[in-house]
Amino acid sequence: MKMWPTVSVCLLSALSWGSANAANSCLDVQLSAPQTVLRGNVDVSVDVAVSNRCGHAVKVLRWQLPSDDVEGRLFQIERDGQAVTYLGPVFKRAKPTAADHVSLAAGSTTRYTVELTGSYDLSQNGQYSISYLGRGERGASTESLNSAALTLWLQERTET
Repeated sequence: MKMWPTVSVCLLSALSWGSANAANSCLDVQLSAPQTVLRGNVDVSVDVAVSNRCGHAVKVLRWQLPSDDVEGRLFQIERDGQAVTYLGPVFKRAKPTAADHVSLAAGSTTRYTVELTGSYDLSQNGQYSISYLGRGERGASTESLNSAALTLWLQERTET
């Protein structure tokens, strides 16, 4: 009888369930905001922290991560339970190549601040639920980054 060496949990997941599940078990996305109640016609920004909890580097498609330039619909936003309209650019992407991947080092956390007002209709008063859905424009990919919802209240907004 052959004996197989022990394989780490993350590697075993990658072999058994595909890299999507391995990335999900390794990557953690957290949303936060300096204030949860915003008054007036101010820009709405959220902080995004992407942490690699595994003991090895994980590759993620570049367009699944936030950047200074909005590269697609990376957030699911609802106001009072209704989907908010995405107003930003929509990209049609070719099949990803090695150059389209970013490597997140083991144990690292990468932080981004993302301004949402220019890409989503946040013009109304109400309770907003914001979740990160970094799966890019082509839907499901080899990795998927999701977060728990962050709740913000927008008040005293007026049409300009």
